[in-house]
Amino acid sequence: MSVYLAANDGNAELCEVLGAADVTNHAIPSVDELTSAFTKLKQHGIIELKKNNFIIEKKFLESLKKSYNSKGGLFETANKGKKWLVKNKLLIINDSIIEITEEQLTVAHTKYIQKN
Repeated sequence: MSVYLAANDGNAELCEVLGAADVTNHAIPSVDELTSAFTKLKQHGIIELKKNNFIIEKKFLESLKKSYNSKGGLFETANKGKKWLVKNKLLIINDSIIEITEEQLTVAHTKYIQKN
């Protein structure tokens, strides 16, 4: 759900995803957590990575918006995302991997800190 929260127009940079994760979970995800999450989202056809931007597939934007705006505050965002994933029963459609490196995380984190 951090990708959705960061991507008002369906498009977010890594630093924006980190910001959304920080706001909703009070934590910056690790390289392994990001790699795992982005890979799963990619393999289920939810996101694409183009020119260092995470792009949510348009067909999911409306249902993600509805889920995000459902009952519960900002700190329920992660639970809303989990419920959305379970409800949609998405199948793995590819074996792509989105790997985030320590360098990418460091650069994105620095950019996030500088913006705030």
